[in-house]
Amino acid sequence: MAISYMFKTPTTVVSLSFSSKDCICDISSQADVEIPLLRGIKVKVEELYVNGRPRHHLPSARDLEWHPDDLEQSSIFVVDYTTFSKMHPSQIQAVFRHRHILVVDTPFPEEPFDMSTLCQLRDPRRNQEMQGECSCEPYYSCSSGTHRYVDAS
Repeated sequence: MAISYMFKTPTTVVSLSFSSKDCICDISSQADVEIPLLRGIKVKVEELYVNGRPRHHLPSARDLEWHPDDLEQSSIFVVDYTTFSKMHPSQIQAVFRHRHILVVDTPFPEEPFDMSTLCQLRDPRRNQEMQGECSCEPYYSCSSGTHRYVDAS
């Protein structure tokens, strides 16, 4: 079984695949495959750092202009809330055409990470359907790429 991961930006492509000779036959052994995969992703992402820093921490991440020849410019445009709220929609679109936008210092109240806060988003006890590849047929029912946990008993 092979697990592949690909991350693309306008200037970079990170691809990683992890192969396992054994089929994942229970949920607990899935971690034996996924943890090395996640570690590999972390290493590949950190290889893209500039002087030990992620690109969105560099001053060029705050530059409104996209410079396609600048291999160190982040694919994330970082802007504070005050500046972002004054930007014309055409400026926002011009940035978003090439990069993601991260708005920092937004004036939202701090919320605790607890059940009542999660319930504002959705019922955390409700089953969530995910799309992707099935890694364990006995424990998942697959149809049209949607997977739900199925009680194997």
